[in-house]
Amino acid sequence: MDIPVGERFKKIRNHLGLTQTEFAKRIDVWVGTVNRIEHNIQKPSYDFMQKLTAEFNVNPMWLLHEKGEMFSDAIVTSPKAAPDLQELCHYLSAHPSEVKLFLKVIHGKKIAGDALGEIQQLHQPKLKQKPA
Repeated sequence: MDIPVGERFKKIRNHLGLTQTEFAKRIDVWVGTVNRIEHNIQKPSYDFMQKLTAEFNVNPMWLLHEKGEMFSDAIVTSPKAAPDLQELCHYLSAHPSEVKLFLKVIHGKKIAGDALGEIQQLHQPKLKQKPA
């Protein structure tokens, strides 16, 4: 059964654990816009959907047609991302063989400390160590 687009937006927001206000701030829109879209009163604009997919790495095919996974496996660097996240994205772009290991961390299949340790062991000179 096809879920209305507004309910898919709400499902994403709930999955991320954000309130409508937090969600709206992250993608730089009015909270009323989020509310109207979630209640299928207003259709999302192209700009809204572009911000949503860029900020949260949402799979646009899932968003529009319920095809594929909710979130894309691709790593997207947002201009708003923290410098550490940008550094991680650049690192993973340069080392595509380690993306699967990173995704295991994200999906909870390994605890972060073990996976980070594995990455550091593989590329000790390439990954900067931050002082404790």
